[in-house]
Amino acid sequence: MNTQSHTGSLTRGSLSTDIDGFDSLTELALDMRWSWNHAADEIWRQLDPILWNLTHHPWDVLQTVS
Repeated sequence: MNTQSHTGSLTRGSLSTDIDGFDSLTELALDMRWSWNHAADEIWRQLDPILWNLTHHPWDVLQTVS
């Protein structure tokens, strides 16, 4: 399964996609390259600092932000 179709199926089923830039955040959250390059950590920290500090898991953060 390619990342693009995997990303699309996850967002349609469980998350609101009407927010500008949401697709880009979803793609970034599901892109495992971030685990080696922590340049995107600040994005997730800004969205939910407490959850980020507890989990360091971008997909969890993205699913819970309002």
